[in-house]
Formats: sequence, C-alpha cells, structure tokens
Amino acid sequence: MTGMRIMETDEKAQLVSKAGLVAVLMGGDSAEREISLLSGARVLSALQNIGLDVVAIDAAEDLVAQLASLKPSRV
Repeated sequence: MTGMRIMETDEKAQLVSKAGLVAVLMGGDSAEREISLLSGARVLSALQNIGLDVVAIDAAEDLVAQLASLKPSRV
C-alpha cells in the first residue's frame, strides 16, 4: 500500500506503552448494528495485531457503566 511502512520495534513499543487500554466501541442499537459489530471486530483485530491492549465494548449495553468500570485510556 502506498504511504504505509513497517514500524520499527522500538516505535511499536513506544506506541503500545503510550496507548494504554484502548476501548473499541461497536454495535449499538441502530439499524447498522451488524455492520458496526463487523467493522468493530476488524478494528479490534488490527489493534491487537500491533500489540495494543484493547477491549471491545458493545454500545447497546450500558455504555457509561462499561467505560467507568474499564477506565480505558483511549476510546
């Protein structure tokens, strides 16, 4: 892909350490729920593949309570 490059090991380690816990919001209760679950799962997988600490959150459930409980660094 044009414009993409492979991250050096030290760059990846810095990214992982700075990112903290990343919450990926997906789902919800709209008509687009199934598409959101699919795209959210792909985002989750991509972030896991580069070594980030990630968690999936279904936005159809009590979103505020989930975020308060997990305390992610990034959403």
